[in-house]
Amino acid sequence: STVIRNGIFLKNYSPTTCSNLRVALVGPFIRGTINFDALHLIKQTVKDLPNIQFVFIGKTDEFFKNNLTFKNCEFLGMVNNYNEILRNCNVLFSPYPKHAIYLGSKNKFLEAAACEMPIITTSSGAIDFRRDLLLVGDTSTELIKLIKNMNNENDRRDLGRNLRTEIEKNYNAEIEIKKLIKLYKEFM
Repeated sequence: STVIRNGIFLKNYSPTTCSNLRVALVGPFIRGTINFDALHLIKQTVKDLPNIQFVFIGKTDEFFKNNLTFKNCEFLGMVNNYNEILRNCNVLFSPYPKHAIYLGSKNKFLEAAACEMPIITTSSGAIDFRRDLLLVGDTSTELIKLIKNMNNENDRRDLGRNLRTEIEKNYNAEIEIKKLIKLYKEFM
């Protein structure tokens, strides 16, 4: 059987060049989304890591923003140059609430991995992705520890390279398109 996966065009995602720890969160951050439902985990994590910059990319409602009025939070809103903004960070923080087992898109995982960015998430977020390539914690204490460990640039780069290799092999849009065309031709 043929499996067609979500894929991304690798040429659109260059590896991060950011050397200081900068953590990206990709939205939207509005009511009814997984990011909004994970506000308590995000807030505690950001609050307890005042020396680490957190960059919020995507539409954000005022309630969410007003709960994160820390100096280490930067809200960019909707951006036209998403790929460049993303690669100006070097870790993706994407906590999923427990009820979000099959909600939401993992495209942000693929995009961050293509940029050689380690991904920190919760058990719910780790479903349907190679768990050995993710940093997984379910409490703010565990997530904080994982983010602190990413201060080690060598560890960050090693994990990031492994993630990009996974994307090149299994989530490359050009390969997935060829598989889809082949499958289509088989049924014609």
